[in-house]
Amino acid sequence: MTQELTAAEMHRLAEGCYEFAKALRIYRDDHWDELTDQERGDLKRLHHMLIDTSRSLVTDAVIQSLIAIGPSVAVLNECAAGLKQAAENIANVKKAIELATTAITLVASISVAAATGNVSALIGTAAGVLTLAEEVTR
Repeated sequence: MTQELTAAEMHRLAEGCYEFAKALRIYRDDHWDELTDQERGDLKRLHHMLIDTSRSLVTDAVIQSLIAIGPSVAVLNECAAGLKQAAENIANVKKAIELATTAITLVASISVAAATGNVSALIGTAAGVLTLAEEVTR
């Protein structure tokens, strides 16, 4: 019998990896003169690997939470298509800048929706992305 990690468990593991990565960096900096070149290199490489692992776990946790949200995933697919279409024909730079800002806000609202289950901000921002994606090409 297999048991999958929950989004919260993945997030806790990500935090642990991140905290240990920071500790390795601090240790390396504090003990620079005592470490060999090999040890410095190993600590640096492992620091970066732990940071990457932490980011990957956070991403996986957000995706797992989004899957639980369900219907909003279709809206995100529409947004992705709208962004791609807008990228192919930017005719209005002011609208393109506004779209880029709104797309960044959309990504932030995805994290909020994944963490809280509240999709209202996500849906509202997604609607803004879709509207602006059309306006960029005009």
